[in-house]
Amino acid sequence: MYADAKRRDVQLLLPAGVPQERIHELTGVSARTIRRIRREAARREPARGGPHESSRTARPWPRCWPRRPS
Repeated sequence: MYADAKRRDVQLLLPAGVPQERIHELTGVSARTIRRIRREAARREPARGGPHESSRTARPWPRCWPRRPS
């Protein structure tokens, strides 16, 4: 696990369009961790539907959870 400062550095470099290999050279963070940080950031992005978005479209849990039987 990396310190918050290294994670923050990666989070700043990713949206700037810096290639993954260059981020690895600058920070020393492995390529796999960089991909994971990118994936986590994509999950945390707010919904783009705005205030009129239905509460049904914003799911608080993953779709893969089992449903109640009918």
